[in-house]
Amino acid sequence: PAFPARAVFTADGRRLVVSTWGTDGSTVRAIDLSADNSIVLYADRDKGAVATPSPDGKWVVGARGAQDGWQLV
Repeated sequence: PAFPARAVFTADGRRLVVSTWGTDGSTVRAIDLSADNSIVLYADRDKGAVATPSPDGKWVVGARGAQDGWQLV
């Protein structure tokens, strides 16, 4: 199973960026609330990816846990 680790709305409230962690790894999705669909922005078998939208909602920045620290994704 996957568990939500972080969920953040874009500034305009139209999308929700959700980071999940689970036994199969981590996934970051963007959910378009008006169209009721989602796309996977990032998926990795490692655990620990988190993401957040930029203030203008045009970008999503993420990081994942790595053996030697955090890496941007």
